[in-house]
Amino acid sequence: MSDEAYLVCIRVVDMVGEPEAGSVRFVCSRCEEAIWLSPASRQMLASKAAAFAICMQCAAAATADDAAAPEPPKIEVEIAQLTARAEQAYDQMYEVCSSYEARSHFEMAWESLQAAARLAREAGLNDEAQAHEQRAQHMREVFRHQFMQPPDLTA
Repeated sequence: MSDEAYLVCIRVVDMVGEPEAGSVRFVCSRCEEAIWLSPASRQMLASKAAAFAICMQCAAAATADDAAAPEPPKIEVEIAQLTARAEQAYDQMYEVCSSYEARSHFEMAWESLQAAARLAREAGLNDEAQAHEQRAQHMREVFRHQFMQPPDLTA
């Protein structure tokens, strides 16, 4: 295995029960099987604490073979970083005291997901692009519902 830090994730088909809340489907950088990427793992990718994510089977095989895992395409890493940034901004939206600050975090989340969707579409990952666009739309609806309520004029 290379000297770069990597995340070891469980394949979607091997999952027993439900994934951790906030987990997203991702692709193993080695075998391209679907894996679950937890919120903490997404943050590690975004902060570059880990270079890429692979499934447990590839990690075991690479360790046994002492083979280097290939680097994932840069566009996939960039998409993962944008997605993690969006989710972090969305989480921070709930931790602020003013609607101005909440809007700032929402806009960061929205723009990051839109950028991830554009990159995914350019790479031919249309399903992933659509998922990012749907997530951005969901965030918009939540923001509008929770932070843009008109004042109660009857009070």
